[in-house]
Amino acid sequence: MIILEEAKDLFVKLMQKNSKEREWEMGYVLFQCLNMRDPRTGDHSLLVAYYSYKMGQILNLNKEQLFLAGLLHDIGKIEMSDEVLKTDKKLSKVERKQLKNHVLQGVFLLSEMEFDSNIIEFCSQHHERIDGSGYPLGIKHGKLSLIGRIANVTDVFSALTAKRKYNHDDSYSTLESLKLMEAQQAFDPGALSVLSMVVQSDSKIKQFA
Repeated sequence: MIILEEAKDLFVKLMQKNSKEREWEMGYVLFQCLNMRDPRTGDHSLLVAYYSYKMGQILNLNKEQLFLAGLLHDIGKIEMSDEVLKTDKKLSKVERKQLKNHVLQGVFLLSEMEFDSNIIEFCSQHHERIDGSGYPLGIKHGKLSLIGRIANVTDVFSALTAKRKYNHDDSYSTLESLKLMEAQQAFDPGALSVLSMVVQSDSKIKQFA
């Protein structure tokens, strides 16, 4: 997957640039631990980080911090059992509850390690939805931050387009994924529009590469 390789290259560049920064040092170690536990979750986190960085570029936000936030958004899964973390079977109610707990576990871990509040916010809101159907708090559009809106579109888009289970046996194309997300009305239209700009830009670059 070309985008994944670009995400890995960007990770290396950002680590070299920020190698003496405490947050990046801690983030690197945490990510490598998660990646060793489950490479599939590691790849997904890299994609979320990449797309968040690109959206931050367009929105004139702290793109490097968004990359680090995306990299660590699923860090709570590091405490999850293999039976839940690595399975592709349908989860039981108990297992589903354990899966959902990864958000609060991640918030707790990042807070204890004193990561920036924006990184913690990204983690805490990446499963929220503008219609209030998300978790863990069921936050609706008016209270969902810009960082949260970036987090939930990049998280779902990265999952849909990757070679992993996401309520479907195969991955979707980028266009199919965007259309599916637009149809669900659970995601901020503005955030989806910016994400679409990122995807279109990447596609045009590859056409002329």
